[in-house]
Amino acid sequence: MINIYGVIRKILAITYFSFLSMRREKNWIISILGVPLSFSLSILFIYEGDFSSYYISYIIIGSIILGMWSANVIFTGFELRKEFAFSTVDYVILSPTNLWFFIFSKSILYSILGLINFFILTFISVLIEPSCLNDLRLFPLILGILLSIFFFSILGAFLCGLFMILKDFNSLSTILTRLIFIISGVMFPLNYLPREIRFFGYLVPTTWIVNMLRDISTNSFSFILFFQYVIIITLLSGVYLFLSLRIFSLIENRYQKNKLFEV
Repeated sequence: MINIYGVIRKILAITYFSFLSMRREKNWIISILGVPLSFSLSILFIYEGDFSSYYISYIIIGSIILGMWSANVIFTGFELRKEFAFSTVDYVILSPTNLWFFIFSKSILYSILGLINFFILTFISVLIEPSCLNDLRLFPLILGILLSIFFFSILGAFLCGLFMILKDFNSLSTILTRLIFIISGVMFPLNYLPREIRFFGYLVPTTWIVNMLRDISTNSFSFILFFQYVIIITLLSGVYLFLSLRIFSLIENRYQKNKLFEV
C-alpha cells in the first residue's frame, strides 16, 4: 500500500532543497521568466484594437501554459544531465528514492515557479482592463491550475529522460519551446492551423489543458465538461508517464552497466 503522507513529505523535501540550490544562481528568475514573459507581453501588446475582457483573459490563461512549459523545458529538461555532470546521480540511484520520482518532484517545483509569469501578466492585465477577471471562475481555475502542475510535471520528467538519451538535445529544446506555443493553441486557436498540424496538437496534453483553462475563463464552463477534459488529459499523461518510466529504466540500466564495466 502506498504511503501517501510519506510520498508528499518526500516531494516537499526534494522541492525545498532544490529551490534552495536554485536560489544560489544569480539569474534564476530571469531564466524562469525570460522566454514566457517576453512572449506573453508581445502577444498582449501586439493587438492594436481595444482591449476586451475576452482577449485579455485569453492571454492570462496562455501565460499559465507558457510559464510552466518553458520552466520544464529549460530546467527539468536538463536536470538529469546536471546530476550526471556533477556526479551526484550515484546518490539518487543508490537511495530508496526512484530516479524518475526525484526528477518528477523537481519538475513540480519548476512548474510552480513557472506560474510567476501568470501572476505578472494578471497584474498587468488588471491595470489595463480592471474588469478582465470578472468572468473568471476562481475555484475551477485554482483546481485547473493544480491539475496542470501535476500534468506538466509528468511531461517535464518525460522531456528530461528524452533529452538525456538524445545527442542534439539543445536544438530539440529550442524547437519544443517554440513549437508547443503554436500547436497547443496558446497563441491562437487551433482552428487557425492546417488540419495536419492540428492533429499533432491533440496528441499532447498541453492542448487539452489550454482548452480546459480557457473554458474556465468563459461562461460556457461546466463541471461535466471539466471532468471530460480531466479524463482526456489523464489518459494522455498516462501515455507520457509510461514512456518516461521506460526511458528512465533504460537510462538506469545503461548507467549501471557502465559502472560495472568500470569496476
